Amino acid sequence: MNPKRAILDVDGILWALTAPPGPVAVALHKKYRVPLVEPTHWNFHQDFCTDEQFMALVNEAHAMQIAFPPFEGAKQLMEVLDQKGYEVVIASHRIKQTAHTLQKWLNKYELQPYSGVYCGSSKHFLIGVNDLVIDDSPATIEFAQKGGAQVLSLKYAYNAQAMQGLNNGTPNPVGFDNLEEIATWIRAH
Repeated sequence: MNPKRAILDVDGILWALTAPPGPVAVALHKKYRVPLVEPTHWNFHQDFCTDEQFMALVNEAHAMQIAFPPFEGAKQLMEVLDQKGYEVVIASHRIKQTAHTLQKWLNKYELQPYSGVYCGSSKHFLIGVNDLVIDDSPATIEFAQKGGAQVLSLKYAYNAQAMQGLNNGTPNPVGFDNLEEIATWIRAH
């Protein structure tokens, strides 16, 4: 039986934030000489700047997200989730004051339907047993998998270890190269 609720991340799942050509990747390169390559570990920024400096760039990127399109296949993913009967909760680790801006971005690019938008420091409280969780954060992947959720993600170097843990006796796939592959997998299950 499919779960009826999907917790869908934004940064790194629906659009490029820290991976090139995302706005944070470009800003980090200009300001702190961070190479324009995909991050190899989750806290890669700590090799170049403080957490506060990094979060200032992230907050700036979230404020101007409306100008950046989603990844190819994002609309298809939303349509498949709807066709399969999922209630979609958009959940993003960002300051709560950006929820309205995020909702405008979702609507501009027709990433619908969704039942709610959550912005905050932790989305773990949203995740329940049998939920479908689509996220790239290693901590969220591990939390959701341990809690009995079905976890899907895009493959990144920074989440490879967490994704490897998903094959330890669970039906979870290791990860996907793009959103079209995730949509195809959901359609088939």
